[in-house]
Amino acid sequence: MSKLQDKKDYKKENDRYYICALKALKQLFTKTSCAWKKWIETDIEEYLSTGSVQHHLMAYGGMGSINDIWICKVNNHTINDDAEPWANELMECLKCLSYGIAHMIKEDKKINIEKIFAESRTRKILTSIQCKSCGFSEIRKRETDSYLASLLLPKMLEEAVLQNKMEELISVCLVPDIPNLSEERERIIKLAEQSGIGFSESKNSSCKKCGSDTRIKYWKLDGNIFKPY
Repeated sequence: MSKLQDKKDYKKENDRYYICALKALKQLFTKTSCAWKKWIETDIEEYLSTGSVQHHLMAYGGMGSINDIWICKVNNHTINDDAEPWANELMECLKCLSYGIAHMIKEDKKINIEKIFAESRTRKILTSIQCKSCGFSEIRKRETDSYLASLLLPKMLEEAVLQNKMEELISVCLVPDIPNLSEERERIIKLAEQSGIGFSESKNSSCKKCGSDTRIKYWKLDGNIFKPY
């Protein structure tokens, strides 16, 4: 019998959100053929049988930890190129959520799920390539979608958790079928161009203006202008 049945009401609520986050991670890893699915299964089994979160917390930190996962075809995961930015941002959000809840359970604190989401922060940084010679910067579709995922997914995750619609959210991210995605992408491209950052469909890493080598450049939105980060 589960040791969770005799808990106080607030602890049962803690359990619900924690198990929801873990099950969502397990589902994401299952659908993408990620080997960490087995680790998350053990997290769930251990918590339901003993109430311990220690196994899950052991997944974080150090070489080869859950923090090193990147879901992509190169790593033999089952996913298409367009879905990679969304799947990885969702994974990051779920890891932060489950890790935060696990610590609150360990400290025997009542979870305020709305506060957790309100205090949640993603970097919201736009990544571009910048020419080492002429300084020209440009973004691609993947970088644009990665930026959009950091903007849109935290709120989408909050709604999915509170409305018990995690399975639907995971499915949406793995297509991806994000509401108004084309319009949002065009908005970011326009803001980037207004900031002197070009957009290219090409996957060539060399500068399209002068052909020189490029490096990574980060940008943060300040009003309606992207500025170097």
